Amino acid sequence: MKTFTSIVTIRCESLEQAEVVLAERLAHDEDYGFDYSVTENGATEATA
Repeated sequence: MKTFTSIVTIRCESLEQAEVVLAERLAHDEDYGFDYSVTENGATEATA
């Protein structure tokens, strides 16, 4: 399998909330009819 990287932006009140949202989304398993996996490398707060 090839690896593709995508940046996901989550807007909420805290890093802890963002980590919860990301964990819940990554735990969701959808059958698209092909093999895939999703991994996470840690959330960080964006600075402008």
